[in-house]
Amino acid sequence: MSKVHGRAETEEVLSPPRLETFPTAVMLTISCATFLVITAEMLPAGVLRLISADLGVTKSQAGYLMSGYAFTVVATCVPLTHLTRFVDRTRLLRIVVACYVVGALLNAIAPTYSLVMATRIFTGIFHGLFWSVISAYPAYLVTPRLIPKAVTYSSVGGSAAFIAGVPLATYMGQVLGWRVSQGLIGLLLLALLLVMYRKLPLVGVSAPKPTTKLSREEKKQQRKLERVSRQTALERSGRRPLILIPRTSLAAALGLCLTVALYVIGQYTAYSYISEIITAQMGIDSKYISLVLFGSGLVGFIGSVLSGRVFERFGNRALVAMTFTVALALSLLALVGTVTWVGIILVLLWSLAGAFVPSFFVMRMLVVTPSKVRDVIGAVYNASFNLGIGGGALIGGLLLAAFDIERVIISASVLAWVASLVTLLLGILVVRSERFLATE
Repeated sequence: MSKVHGRAETEEVLSPPRLETFPTAVMLTISCATFLVITAEMLPAGVLRLISADLGVTKSQAGYLMSGYAFTVVATCVPLTHLTRFVDRTRLLRIVVACYVVGALLNAIAPTYSLVMATRIFTGIFHGLFWSVISAYPAYLVTPRLIPKAVTYSSVGGSAAFIAGVPLATYMGQVLGWRVSQGLIGLLLLALLLVMYRKLPLVGVSAPKPTTKLSREEKKQQRKLERVSRQTALERSGRRPLILIPRTSLAAALGLCLTVALYVIGQYTAYSYISEIITAQMGIDSKYISLVLFGSGLVGFIGSVLSGRVFERFGNRALVAMTFTVALALSLLALVGTVTWVGIILVLLWSLAGAFVPSFFVMRMLVVTPSKVRDVIGAVYNASFNLGIGGGALIGGLLLAAFDIERVIISASVLAWVASLVTLLLGILVVRSERFLATE
């Protein structure tokens, strides 16, 4: 570790630290952060009817609070990540959580729908930065062999939000009002911010790295050598994939981000209206919504805990299998989910498989992304994820306003199937490209 000029004497920067021993306290703090952030983000899905009644808007309009939030993330996370690329990752994370505190507390007291939407948009501006930092944080902190374990910790925090955070916040919203629930989340974020100042080391770069630019002639020679190399490989292999995507490359990372957007659109077309699925599709009384959310969160937590080991063993095959499982569960939920006990089983299956997928996406992103563009791809990944959340909530809201909840689930399942097929095809293309390039 080395001192950084101009920093407080008590803080040191790790850039990159590549710790050989696992920093449990640091990762638990990160896990708590993801727990509270996801709970705050997903709260409207659990208290949809309460927000609708309190603000005098339709359920679709209440669902748009998630869309507005997510689209704000899409619009701001890449440029903000670029502008803050030379700020230590931990300091940036502290600033973002502080802004979350402000947004959550303002959201709790905003008297009108317009102001509630405005506070959601304000928080959404910093949400993109949060996930851009969190996505790449393990790669700054630990050696490559510990990355799956580190990602599992942050993923467990997210899953714990679905097992405890969202159900508990939903229950408190039903008993005390959704505003009280939102305010308590803000206070917990404030307490977390104090812990972050004590537990998290500074990681990342604090100054631009010198770069060596090639002249026009050197670039031309480099391209010529690449063409000759490709031609030699073609002659050796006799077969060239239509599109070359090396396993660790910008193309592979961007392809993954496309898959993320497609999958999350399908996931949140349905999940944004989970309370309606539970009541209208499955025929369960609204007072049991938090109990069903608790059950789905519990199996999701199990999935997150196991995700690191499963990915280490099966890699991209596990990602493909779980996206197909989500698509299948949604399809069956639309077809036979009106039988209450069948619907509950399918929601649990959906939650179990769905808990694996985000962890697998992050682990794969860290595997396929070149280190020099890690932060930028983290921002693109985050934008893709939130484009999916916002797009899904918007599509689901439009369908719910025009049709019924069953049509919403059917549409979500179709989108999930498309994402599953793209995931499979992209994986096949990467494997074929690797085999071709290995002949060079």
